[in-house]
Amino acid sequence: MAKETILNGTILEGTMKIIQDFVVDLNHGEEMIIESGYYSGNAVVRALDLATQTPANATSQYILYGYNGWANGKLITGELATKQSVSPYNMVRRNGDNIRKYDVFFQRGVYITPTENGNPEIKVPDSSLAQAGNVTPIKIAAGRKLLGITGTYTADATATENDIKYGYVGYSNGNRIIGTLKTTQISSVSPLVTDQHNIIISWNNPKVGPYAGVKIWVSKDPNLNVNNTNPVYKGAGSNTNAGGRSSVSIGGLDAATKYYFFIRAYCGTLQETTVLSTTATTQE
Repeated sequence: MAKETILNGTILEGTMKIIQDFVVDLNHGEEMIIESGYYSGNAVVRALDLATQTPANATSQYILYGYNGWANGKLITGELATKQSVSPYNMVRRNGDNIRKYDVFFQRGVYITPTENGNPEIKVPDSSLAQAGNVTPIKIAAGRKLLGITGTYTADATATENDIKYGYVGYSNGNRIIGTLKTTQISSVSPLVTDQHNIIISWNNPKVGPYAGVKIWVSKDPNLNVNNTNPVYKGAGSNTNAGGRSSVSIGGLDAATKYYFFIRAYCGTLQETTVLSTTATTQE
């Protein structure tokens, strides 16, 4: 509002602008031009809080070492390491989700220095890849080399699953073979009671091996667990010829008693056959 005043006998009318009271919040980089006029002294110009001007979620581990940055009003010193253009790996392993690839683990950091090809590199030795992929000489053809490993398998092998021990794995001409070779079963098991205390057990030897003899368990219990009991006899009996009829006399038995005989063929460390059984009762 303009007002009048008298200067040297002359009435003058004021022209100074009256500025209304105000409150102004300035963002970072903004400015306010103060215009000419009359201010009551109640106007306010203020800068906003730095935290509102630097909203961020970065912490020191996400800012490169040697650099700083503002986050939510705080100055953050970077801790993230810079790695060389060619860096060592921590671990390599074959991927476990049935995908034919390798997982390579390396140190956390920023790889920003290019190599000659224009990109950072992680170098893994052949030996580490071979170990992770379980690459062995028997899996590589003779005369060939893979990941630094010289192959040993040949293409003139004649072995089949019947020539490899049951429970074992072999390779023939590059093919993986699971062994099925077990002890050959006997046949025609029969008992013969000779008196009050002896029973002869007879059987036919297999015509084709592998076969070394039989184990015989004797019990009055029809449910005897032979895997938890020692046999009373182990051997080839009276005849070792292929296909021959063999026998053994089991003595020391009680008179007028029913006995259960459990017989299983064996051969070295091969898996033994299933159990055959027969029964007989001694004389009174």
